[in-house]
Amino acid sequence: MNSFSATSPLDIASEPAILCEGISVSLSSKPVLSDVSFKCGAGEWLSVIGPNGAGKTTLLRVLSGMIRSKSGRVHVCGGELGEMSPRQRARQAAVISQHPIVPPGVKVLDYVLLGRVPHLGF
Repeated sequence: MNSFSATSPLDIASEPAILCEGISVSLSSKPVLSDVSFKCGAGEWLSVIGPNGAGKTTLLRVLSGMIRSKSGRVHVCGGELGEMSPRQRARQAAVISQHPIVPPGVKVLDYVLLGRVPHLGF
């Protein structure tokens, strides 16, 4: 059983929505991120800027749980990202590619509603 539990709105106000501490990632033995740390509170905006190849997408993939960092930790809405199931991670965040592949005939509303899937039962 997973130890992650939902955080109440009152708890969210007192802790960061996203907390990264010491994130380091290497891809194909090449260091991409080294000791990245930051926090972002509920309702705050965070921009990550840099040249191509700086690690922006890699950081986003770590934050969404798509890849694991070799060191450090990530907390999302009070839960340790590494302890969350894929469904629990999907309930906290979603990532859409800059150039998404949308099948012909899919309405924008239907595409947006796909983000609700992790919240639905069988």
